[in-house]
Amino acid sequence: MTVTDGSVAIEGRVEKSGPQTLRIQYRLQNSGPAIFVLDQILNRADGRLGPDPKRIYTFVVDGSELVLLKGLVPVPEGVQVEFPEVPYARLVEANATLAGEFEIPTVVLYDNPYDPDVRNEVVAIKRALLRVGFVPAVAGGGQVVQTSLGDFYRLRYRDVVDRQRFVDCPLGAVELQLRL
Repeated sequence: MTVTDGSVAIEGRVEKSGPQTLRIQYRLQNSGPAIFVLDQILNRADGRLGPDPKRIYTFVVDGSELVLLKGLVPVPEGVQVEFPEVPYARLVEANATLAGEFEIPTVVLYDNPYDPDVRNEVVAIKRALLRVGFVPAVAGGGQVVQTSLGDFYRLRYRDVVDRQRFVDCPLGAVELQLRL
């Protein structure tokens, strides 16, 4: 399914990749000015490693729909953090595409950097949605970070938080569980 937000469109699909895993693949098309796509979330196990293309944020909406977020999670009002988590970005020029993929287990762990509360609950998931964040690219914006995975951009929280937009792609019916 292709979904658009102005000049940005996304296609996504989900397929079984193993007995207990699903592979999510996406392709983002930018037909407008250059953008930074915020789809490379920091490696939580060791931040010095930089971005982890397999990491996603996970949320439940409407009781049984899983949102798989590749983007910035704003710091909630009233929560104080020393360093907000800001995903690394990939530059997508005008009239260019970007592809990505990751796998999730059929029992997905809840991942919200500003809600560390472990509830020991399991929620049955019936539908999934891929949400990818992006911001307009500005001349000289972002610091280039070279990694073994390629070049990424490090953006500042205050430069991204109020400018981020999203493009959503419903992935359809799934049978998963989210462990809170």
